[in-house]
Amino acid sequence: MAKVNARNISRFAAIAAAVAGVVPFGAAAQAQAAPDSCKQWAFTGPTNITLSTGPTVTFNAAGRSFSGVPATDNRSDHGTMEGVVTPIGTVTLLYHSETFPNDPVLHFMGSVGNDGRASGQFDAKLRGDWSITTPLACETPAAAAPGGSSREVTGDVDAYDAPGGTGTVIGVLQGGEGQRVDLAAGCKDDNWCNVVWDQAPGTAWVWGDFLK
Repeated sequence: MAKVNARNISRFAAIAAAVAGVVPFGAAAQAQAAPDSCKQWAFTGPTNITLSTGPTVTFNAAGRSFSGVPATDNRSDHGTMEGVVTPIGTVTLLYHSETFPNDPVLHFMGSVGNDGRASGQFDAKLRGDWSITTPLACETPAAAAPGGSSREVTGDVDAYDAPGGTGTVIGVLQGGEGQRVDLAAGCKDDNWCNVVWDQAPGTAWVWGDFLK
């Protein structure tokens, strides 16, 4: 079977694709759902992320996905933030420093609790824990994409914990006759698709050429 390995993409190209491709997967309407039954969380504006290593990262974003949002930390570092919240409550955030452009991308992975507060682990030059001090808002899910919420897997493809080839390979989505996978957050304009994954963190990102 054919196999895509985005680790072969250059670091610059992978980051550029991730930044350019994160767009809302669909319009969301406000809902009065209780936090413990929320099916879709979203950012609501000014947000602070506290890191266990000391810094606090601040940015202003709204919706379930965003990119190119200006961000700063309390050490006078500045850059841009991109992120996505999936329907099952997993959160992926990528901070790109402009003050120190040679630094690795600060990669946040985590999930949203019943109170709307997200937390998890981060990975860059250092590793540690993070949490968001401003709760996310509960929204209704986006309308189903044309063609339904599942796709046929046409060949073996690497599964990542983040889009754009900037994350870690967490397994292989195997293709074959009749093999299908459910979409989670859906597919972005850069053709990276978020699918339901039967292991932690619950979803994975795969190259959309192998889904139809």
